[in-house]
Order: sequence, then C-alpha cells, then structure tokens
Amino acid sequence: MIRRFLVAVSGANPVILAQAPGERVKQESLGGVVLTTSSLAALSMGFALHMALHAPVAVAAVLAVLWGLAIANFDRWVLTATTRQRRWWANVGMALPRLGLALIIGLVVSTPLTLQAFTAEINDELTVMQAESQAAFTQQLAHDARYRDLPAQRAEIRSLETAVATPLSDSAVLADEAVANLSSQLAVAQAAYERAEQAVVCEHEGTCGSNKVGAGPAYREKVAIRDEALRRRDELSQQLAETTNDVRTGLQHQLDQQHANDSRHLADLRATVASSEAAMAAERARNAATTRHGDGLLARLEALGRVTARDPALGRAHLALFLFFTAIECLPVVLKLLFMIGRPSLYEELCALADKATLDKAGVTASAEVDAEALRTQLALDAEVASLRDQHEAEQALTRFARTAQQHLARRAVLQWEQAQTAAFDANPEVFFTRPDRATPEPTEHPPGARRQPAAPSPEDQARPAPDGNGHGSGWRANRPAWGWLQRGWVALGAGALASLDAFRRTDPAGTTPRGR
Repeated sequence: MIRRFLVAVSGANPVILAQAPGERVKQESLGGVVLTTSSLAALSMGFALHMALHAPVAVAAVLAVLWGLAIANFDRWVLTATTRQRRWWANVGMALPRLGLALIIGLVVSTPLTLQAFTAEINDELTVMQAESQAAFTQQLAHDARYRDLPAQRAEIRSLETAVATPLSDSAVLADEAVANLSSQLAVAQAAYERAEQAVVCEHEGTCGSNKVGAGPAYREKVAIRDEALRRRDELSQQLAETTNDVRTGLQHQLDQQHANDSRHLADLRATVASSEAAMAAERARNAATTRHGDGLLARLEALGRVTARDPALGRAHLALFLFFTAIECLPVVLKLLFMIGRPSLYEELCALADKATLDKAGVTASAEVDAEALRTQLALDAEVASLRDQHEAEQALTRFARTAQQHLARRAVLQWEQAQTAAFDANPEVFFTRPDRATPEPTEHPPGARRQPAAPSPEDQARPAPDGNGHGSGWRANRPAWGWLQRGWVALGAGALASLDAFRRTDPAGTTPRGR
C-alpha cells in the first residue's frame, strides 16, 4: 500500500512500471523525496501561520496540509513534465526554469523553519525591540504638537492650586501704600511719644532739663508735649487700624474674585489636561498592544538579522540551516536532472515506446477517420448524382410526353382547319381567288410560339360585308377565316401547341401553308 502510494506521488505510470520491476525502487525513492519536501512545506506553513497571523492550531494545521498538497502536486508536475532530451545541455536547459521555480519555493518554505530553529534568540531580541519601540514612541509623543504644552499646563495647574489654597497674607495688607504711610507716621509718632515720655521722667527726676526734682513748670510743659505726642500716636494708630481694615477688606474681595477666576480656569485646564492625557494613554495602550503583537514574520526576520549581525557564528549557522532547507525543497528537480543526464533507464524507454505506440495509433485512427469521411462524402456525391440523373430522365420523359401530346393536338387542329377551309371553299370559291391588284401580301414568318398578327385590310376589303354566322362572307376578314380561327386555337391550346404546330409546318413534306392550299 505504501509502495503504491509512493509510486503515485512520484507520478510514474504503474502500467509501464509493471513491465520494468527494477525501476520501481527508483520511482518509489522519487515519491519519498516528494513526500519529504511536501511535509517540510506543510510544517513551514504551520509555523508561519502561527507566528505571523497567530492562527489557531486547528486552522493552521488544515491550511498547512493544503499547502503541503500543493507543493507535492507541484513537485509531481516537475517530475512528470521534465522529459529527457537528446543532448545533455538540452536537458539542463529544460530543467533550469523548473529549478528556478523550485528555488523560489524553497526560499519561501525554508524561512519559517529557520525562524523556528532560532526561536529563543529571536524572542529575546523581540523583547529588546519592543522596549526600544515603546521608548521611541514615548519620545515621539513628548514632541507631538498635540501634547507639547502638557508640562506647562501641569505646572500651571499646580500654581493655580497653590494660589487658590493660599489665603490673604498680612504682608499684602502692609504692602498697601496708605497702610505703609500710616505705619511710617505711626512709627514716627511712637518714637516722638517715647522721647517725650523719657523727657517727662527725666524732668521729674531732675536728671535732665531744669535739673529740678518734682513737677515744676518744665515738667508740666514736657507732660503737655508728651500728651500731644500720645494723642498724635493714638490718632495715627486708629487711622492705621481703620485703613488696614479697609485695605484688608478690599484685598480680600479682589483675592476672592481672583480665586474664583483661577478656579474656573483651573477646572478648564484640568479638563484639557485630562483629555490630552487620556488621548496619550490611549495611544500608548495601542502602541503597547501593537508592540506586544509585533512578533510576526517580518519582526522575527528583523530580530534574526540583528542577532546574526552581532554574532557571526550565529549568522553562519543561520546561513547553513537556511541553505539546507532550501536544498531539500529543490531536491526533486535536482534528482530528475541527474537522472536525465545519465543513460536512459528502462522505464524511460518503455514510456517512449508507449508514447510512440499511442501516437501511431492516433495517426492510424485519424487516417481511418479521414478515409471514412472521404468515403462518406463520395457516397453522398454518388447518391446526389444518381438522384439528379433520375430527375433529369424523368424530366426528359415528361418533356417527350408533353411534346407528343402537343403534336397530337396540333394535328387535330390542322385537320379541323382543313375541314373548315374545305367547307368555306365549297360554299364560296370566289373568296379564294382575288384579283392581283387587291392581293394582300403573304404573312411573314414569326418565331415559333409567337402570336401571328393579321394584315391591315384594304379599303375594298373593308367595303365587303362581314361574314355571317357560319363564317361565310366577303372582305379581307372572309379572305383569311383560317388565320382567325387558328389564332383562337393557339390561345386556347397555349404556347406549347403553337411551338409544336410551327415545328409541324416546317417538317410537312408537302410544304403546304394556309395560304398555299
């Protein structure tokens, strides 16, 4: 069973192969090579579908089997279509296009197998590539015009939050011009009051001024000065308190309005930043998903290229494995070429003889069909000729019968005419003997079948009375009663009778005519 299957895969003719049992092993080997290449192709397609498209195992297996059948069919066609030529270089020339096709298919098939052999190295490099891709994407987002203002907006948000949370400070109140002026005046008044107070104490103790102890005139004067300084200080202190209160109220109102504006701007800014951050997060998520799934065939080829570029030993191993798988895929064509370069095998000679026998049989069959068609054509032509001959003979017989009938009718017409002329002559002979000066010319001959026209009557003939009911009378009409009767007879009998009558008159041995009798 397996041997028959291998023979079928090789494309060999089992009928011819049965005549050469020694060739069976060779054809089975070719079938095994085809089966090997198709199995590798199916395995490669399964790896490719699983790596590139992340297809489920069942789907990848079904498609891989179909691909293997396609490759097996292609190799089988290559083996059966590549036939031996008379010269070795002709064999090579015939095999080169098929070898090119096999090489292309081998490159395609060997790539997934090679990638699968270096899966560990490729996965490590893919991890590095994904990290680099994410970093590059993050940097790209940082320079994106849509997100370029995000750092400044975040700093502004923090500043606004601090400003909104900060209450009105005393320094802001003291920084007011009016408060500052009053504070300066109050400080001066306070200093004046303290000097006046010290002068009062000093004057009371007698250590300065008048140097007299007790409350004298100088003491009372200095007390008055002190009281005036105190009043001035209290007045300025009251004014400072009132001014400070007013300034604080105004600044608080302004600060409240500023906080309200800042709060609204902060809300808008937070919404803008949140929207930009959400969009950026979505793009990062998409990029992360793309990067996680970026392990397809092209990405693996790129990773393998980077790995082999860094490690020459790995590069040589990759090249050797790649060429090995490619050579296996090209093996059926190479074996077929090697077989054709050598001496023709018994199987090939039997195939050539079978093809020649089939061609000769087809030639004989075609020649027989041509001869049969020629014979059928000749028979049809002979039948047509016989049919035309019978038709011609029938037409001739009918023509002779019609001519005989016309002659018979013409004789009867002449006999009747003769009887009528005889009766007319017996009744009035003078009509047949006219004077020369009134003689009318003989009617001219007409072609057979043409109607004879009567001659124009002379004045004397017109003067004669018309004939009676028996055909008798005088004049030119009575001079030729036979011709009028004969014309009516021709009309009744037809053109055929006229032709027969004319022929009868020309062949009459007596040479008689209606005018001559």
